[in-house]
Amino acid sequence: MLDILTDIFAVVDLKSTRCTRLEAGGDWSFRLPQRDIIKLVTVLSGGCWMIQADKAPVWMSVGDTFLLCHSPSYTLASDPILPPLESASVFDWQHTNVGHYNGSDTVLLAASFELDKANANLLIDALPHFFLIPTSQTTALTLKRSIEILDQELQTSEFGFDLMRQYLAEILLIQFLRAYSSHNSHRDNQVGWLGALGDSKIAATLHLMHNQIDRKWTVESLAQEVGMSRSAFSEHFKTSVGIPPLQYLIRWRMQVARKKLIAGERVATVAESLGYASESAFGYAFKKVFGQSPTGKAKMTNLPL
Repeated sequence: MLDILTDIFAVVDLKSTRCTRLEAGGDWSFRLPQRDIIKLVTVLSGGCWMIQADKAPVWMSVGDTFLLCHSPSYTLASDPILPPLESASVFDWQHTNVGHYNGSDTVLLAASFELDKANANLLIDALPHFFLIPTSQTTALTLKRSIEILDQELQTSEFGFDLMRQYLAEILLIQFLRAYSSHNSHRDNQVGWLGALGDSKIAATLHLMHNQIDRKWTVESLAQEVGMSRSAFSEHFKTSVGIPPLQYLIRWRMQVARKKLIAGERVATVAESLGYASESAFGYAFKKVFGQSPTGKAKMTNLPL
C-alpha cells in the first residue's frame, strides 16, 4: 500500500540539500539569509534566541527543534539585543558543513530541503511558517535519536556519508511532520491534509484515494469504506481538510497528471491511469483546475490541496 506522504514527496520531488553544524561561544548574533526552502534547526547544546522580523524573540533550549517554511531571513543569537553579523560573512558554508565561532558553548544542527518549485506548495501550504517542538514534548525524544545520528554523520568522512546525511535528514523531516500532524489534529482552528492525517477516519480516506486514484469514487462509497454516514463524512472531511472529498481527489489527480505530462507521458495514457474514460473528460477536469488544456504550453498554476 502506498503511503500518502511518500506519494506527495514524489510529486514535490523532495530532496535534502544541506546539513550543517554551527558552534558558537561568548557573545554572538548571526543573520541567516532568506531562502525558498524548508529548514529544520535543533539545539544540541547550550541555547540561543531565534529572532524573526516583527515577532517576539523565542528562546531555544537543548533539544528544541523548529521548522521554517520558505525560510525567511532570521537571526540566531546569544543575546537578542546584539547587532547581527551576516552568516555568510563569518562562515565559509560553500566549503564546509561545520561553522566555528569563538567556542562551542552553543551547538546547532540544521537540515535544509529543496522542493520542485512547480509543486512545492503541496507541502509548503500544509505547514505553518514557523513551528517549534520543545524538548518537553514527548515527540522530541523521537527526534533526538535521529538528530544524534545525523550529527555523528556530519562529523565523519567515512564512505557513504552523503547518503547517510540525506536519508537521516529526510527521516528527521518525516518525524517532525508526524509530530506536527499529531499536534494539529487536536486544534479546531487548523485545517489541511497534513493535520488531518492525525484523524484516523480522514487518514484512511486519504490513503484510499491515493492508493486507488483511478477508482470512480463517490462521497457515499468513501463514507462506507470508513464506516460513516454520507452527511457526517462529508462535513467531517471538509472541516478537517478544508475542501470537500471529491474536490481533493480531483486536485490530487491533476497534480499527478501535471507531473506525468511534464515528464513526457501521452495525454491518453495519463487520462487512463487516473480513471478517466476519455481524453475529453480528463481535459475538462484538467482545464478546470489549471485553467488550460493538458496540451497547453503555458505555465501551469499549481493549487494547494
